[in-house]
Amino acid sequence: ATVTAGAVTVEAHEQVVLRSLLDATVTSSGGSAYGSGTSLAANGVISTNSLLSQASAYVSNSHLKVSGDVSVTATNTAKVEAINNSLVNTGDTGVAVMLAFNTIGWTPNNTLFDTLNALLQTDIGTQEVMTVKAYLENTSAEVSGALSVVASNASTLLAKASNGVTSAASALVNAGGKAATGLLVSNMVSSDT
Repeated sequence: ATVTAGAVTVEAHEQVVLRSLLDATVTSSGGSAYGSGTSLAANGVISTNSLLSQASAYVSNSHLKVSGDVSVTATNTAKVEAINNSLVNTGDTGVAVMLAFNTIGWTPNNTLFDTLNALLQTDIGTQEVMTVKAYLENTSAEVSGALSVVASNASTLLAKASNGVTSAASALVNAGGKAATGLLVSNMVSSDT
C-alpha cells in the first residue's frame, strides 16, 4: 500500500490472565479404643495451566509518506497462576499429594511428562514460542515526526501451594499415626521478542 497521512499508528495488544484455584479438604475419623481400627484420609490435587499466544504489529510491502509520527507497537502480557490448597486431617494415616504445572509457549503435555520435566529438569514437549513482533518489512518510510517501533513481552508465572497433613492418633492402647505429603511445582516459559 501507499499511505500518505498526517500520522500512522499500527497496534497489536494481547493480554491474557489464566488462573486456577483449587481448595481441597479431607477429614477422616474412626478406629477403636484399642487401636485396631483404620482411619485413612487421602487427597490428591493436580493443577495444569498452558498458554499459547502471540502478537504482531507490522507494515509490509508499503510506502509511507507521513507528515507527523509513525508508531508500530506490539505488546503481549501473560499471567498464569496456579493456587492450590490442600488440608488432610486424620486419626490414623494421612496422605496428600499436590502437583502444579504452569507453561507459557509449550504445547500442553500429559501429567507424566509434566512430572518428568519438573523432577529431571528436562523439556519434554513441543515449544510453540510466545512471540511478540513489531517491524517494518520491505517498506520505505518518509516520516517528518518520530518513528517508533516497539515490541514488549511480559510473562508472569505463579505457583502457590499449601499442603498440610495432620495425624492425631488416639486410643486407650496401641495408638499410632502416620502423615505423608508430597508437593511438586513447575513453571516453564518459552518466549521471544
